[in-house]
Parts: sequence; structure tokens; C-alpha cells
Amino acid sequence: MTPKFDVPEPGRNQRHTWVVLDDMAICFTTAGDISDDVWTRFTNDVRPKNIKAILGLSYETAVPSSTQRKQTASAIDGKMLSAVLQSTVTRGVLTALGWLGLNLRVKAYSWKELDLAIERTAPSLESAKIARKLVEELLERSGGRSLASLIK
Repeated sequence: MTPKFDVPEPGRNQRHTWVVLDDMAICFTTAGDISDDVWTRFTNDVRPKNIKAILGLSYETAVPSSTQRKQTASAIDGKMLSAVLQSTVTRGVLTALGWLGLNLRVKAYSWKELDLAIERTAPSLESAKIARKLVEELLERSGGRSLASLIK
């Protein structure tokens, strides 16, 4: 199956980008406001039952609006989520929510732990290799930093 990317045209900026392949989605978010149109396209792409896992990536503070957060909650319900984040505070909040007994299917990782996040989200060796290549391509097509600079 061919990956389906939602990234901006060269020279344009889009704060939230993603790629869907088979039963997983990988998304990348940068700081700033995300348009409702972009967010709706994203939630529509990850909502189908065949999407089992989502790998979220960010190295900046991303703050979706209240409406966007509500859309996301219903779209990702029941899916496995791994979040690769720069912010130690955000990773800590996700971890603490798990300690409180909340049934979150989300686990937070640092960029240096990207391979662990990928293994959790795409458990087979072949799908993990594909996912890592898609992460690199998504970052590049989105105008993000290189993967090498993030995991060093």
C-alpha cells in the first residue's frame, strides 16, 4: 500500500502534518495555531477503525484548541498512541496520568527513544523499519528538523 501524506506544498507552512499507511498514522506538530480545516482532515484520516496506532511527534509546544482536542478524543478512542516529545514536562504529565490509574493507551518518549516508540506502535520488524523511514520523510516534507539532529 502507498503512504498517504498530508503535507504542505513546498514553500508553504502547515503546523500539523501526517502520513497514513495501512493500520497506522504518524503525525508531526510544530508550535502555533493549527487551522480547523487541517485538524478536521487529520481526525477524519485517523478515525477509521482500521487505524490501530498513532505515532505523534513534536519538538515544540503544540497547543490544539479546545474544539480540536475534543475532535481528537473521539477520533483516537481505542487506538494505541505513542508520543515522541521534546518537553520533559509534557512527557511527565502523560506518565503521571498513567500512575493515577487512568486507562490511557498513550506512552510518552523522548526523541532519543524514538525506536522504542516505533516498536510499540509498529511491533513487527518490517513495519518498524517502514515507520522509521516514514518519520524521516514526514519531517523532511514538513520542513522540520532532520531526524539525525533530533535523536543525537
